[in-house]
Amino acid sequence: MSSAEQKARIASSFGARANTYDGTAKLQRDIADLLATHLPDMYWPRVLEIGAGTGFLTRHLFARYPQGRHLITDIAPEMVDACHRNHPHAAAQFAVMDGESPSVEGGFDLIASSMAVQWFDDPHSGLERLRAFLNPEGMVLYAALGHDSFREWDACLQEAGLDSGLTARHELPGVFTESRIAVKYDNARAFLKALRDPGSGTPRPGYKSQSFSLRRACRLLEERYGAEVTWHVVYGTLCHNA
Repeated sequence: MSSAEQKARIASSFGARANTYDGTAKLQRDIADLLATHLPDMYWPRVLEIGAGTGFLTRHLFARYPQGRHLITDIAPEMVDACHRNHPHAAAQFAVMDGESPSVEGGFDLIASSMAVQWFDDPHSGLERLRAFLNPEGMVLYAALGHDSFREWDACLQEAGLDSGLTARHELPGVFTESRIAVKYDNARAFLKALRDPGSGTPRPGYKSQSFSLRRACRLLEERYGAEVTWHVVYGTLCHNA
């Protein structure tokens, strides 16, 4: 599967859930709230948001920089529409865009992204590419899934003889803090549903599930870990001059 085809699948998956995302993505909302506490002091900034979704971080950007010039983007058109409805702003533009390859001129003071970078084909290179769109004193600020996410599920899949179908998790540059959030689910299916319902369950390219082995992995998750799974979230910055 080509990169373009995989990104189309991701956009379709998230887009299909634009109307229900706010009710199923509490953890993503909490992560955006925490990321917002690290927004820098800036006056009249030019701001680019990558992967805005329905606007969990967007509302913080508008509140923190009311006089800023904002470009709010997401790869899914339905998410862009939902974000615009949720957070109208006279001085903001809303656009469909692949954040890994921005189709925009540079000169941003702040590029912000919450829980989108992990969907890049190459998150490290994608972040470095975003850095090139900064003004000399500009900053990229992001939150993303870290490499140690879902380690319990990965262990169960391995014992069941399955590869993980989840998107690859990478070491990312510029990490200044991280958190490991242990979430206890009612059962393994509830964990998989928590990934699927917000749209984040899109399998990696080429993955083919095996239902019998998957049932075994689900049983192992419940028996070994009580259906508790760790989300590893990293928060990072990259500066133009770093």
